[in-house]
Amino acid sequence: MTSDEITAEVNGLKNLLSQTDYKSIRTVEQFFLLFDGGITFTKLLTGVTDLIADLTEGFRERQGWRDRINELEAMVPDDEGEQPAEAVAE
Repeated sequence: MTSDEITAEVNGLKNLLSQTDYKSIRTVEQFFLLFDGGITFTKLLTGVTDLIADLTEGFRERQGWRDRINELEAMVPDDEGEQPAEAVAE
C-alpha cells in the first residue's frame, strides 16, 4: 500500500468512528426511556439485556476499526522517518 492509500483508509475508518458515536448515546437514551412509565423487573431485565447486546456489537465493530487504524498508522513513518508513537485509544 502506498502512503496515500494508507492515509485514505485511515481517514475513512476515523470517519466511520465519528459517524457511529451517536449510536451508543442513542442506545443508552432508549434504555432510560423504557422506564418513563415506571420500572418493573421485567422491563429492567429486558432493557439491560438489549442494551448489552446492542452496545457490545457496536463496540466490537468500532474496536476492529481502531485496531486497523493502528495497524495502518504503524506502516507509515512520520516526517523524521520514525514510526508513529501515537495510537488510537483502545
